[in-house]
Amino acid sequence: MSSRASNIQHQLFEYPGDHSYLIYNITSRVEQPELLLPHWHEELEIAYAYSRAIHKIDGEAVRAFPGQLIITNPESIHSIIPEPDTSHCDLASVVLLLSAPFLEANLPDYRSICFINPDTPPSYEIRTIMDKLSEFSRWSSYQQTDSLYAHGLILQLLALLCQQRSVPRSQIDSPRGLRKSERLKNILQFVEEHYQEPILLSDVAKQNYFNPEYFSRYFKQKTGISFSQYLRQYRVQMARKLLIHSEQSILEIALENGFSDERGLIKAFRQQYGVTPLQYRKKIQSPDSRLDD
Repeated sequence: MSSRASNIQHQLFEYPGDHSYLIYNITSRVEQPELLLPHWHEELEIAYAYSRAIHKIDGEAVRAFPGQLIITNPESIHSIIPEPDTSHCDLASVVLLLSAPFLEANLPDYRSICFINPDTPPSYEIRTIMDKLSEFSRWSSYQQTDSLYAHGLILQLLALLCQQRSVPRSQIDSPRGLRKSERLKNILQFVEEHYQEPILLSDVAKQNYFNPEYFSRYFKQKTGISFSQYLRQYRVQMARKLLIHSEQSILEIALENGFSDERGLIKAFRQQYGVTPLQYRKKIQSPDSRLDD
């Protein structure tokens, strides 16, 4: 049901048909770990966890455990750090994305409220709705009545969240916090535009009026990973797309994505995917291969 076209910084979504929401299940075996990298989008994101992970939302660490609901407000910068012992899980979470038009039509004052993530688990009604939405996302075909069914569940969920997990936005936002969020967005945007070029941490820090030591601490606190890790993973992510969609050599792909040679790409790719770029390309070209891109 989810057709996703995006860059990972400002993530954009395509909605099937006349839907203005997306529902999809996330497995721990997802072949797109780049979706876990820091990113932001205009949708309200509601994730119901079936396995453990740490969500970083605007620099705050929110621990998810089975049965926990994690809400990310529109335009918040967020990432996910799965816990290492959850690789055996077939289903990590179900994610619901509500577009701005959907929210404006059904919750006109949504920009004046903020959804929060308390330590307490969600109510039975919320858990039941998320389980039903997870099941709905696995249906192989949809009739018009099915869409009405999902739409009704989402409206029930939104009403419950407004009652149980919302506060006035004025209680949450501060001018200083908003400025810091914009600075991080600028950093992520810079990587997106310049990842093919040599990038030094000191240069990025200077451009954003940080000293290098503070910038290193700031970036890791806000995203959960170091700047060098993020840059490397982003380059690997972009290299992966070329492995799938082009016939370029490994060396050409490495050089086009900011690596000084193919050995650097091979090492980084193996760390992220567990195989070499060539092994990955052979795997995805096999007849029984199935990738969601």
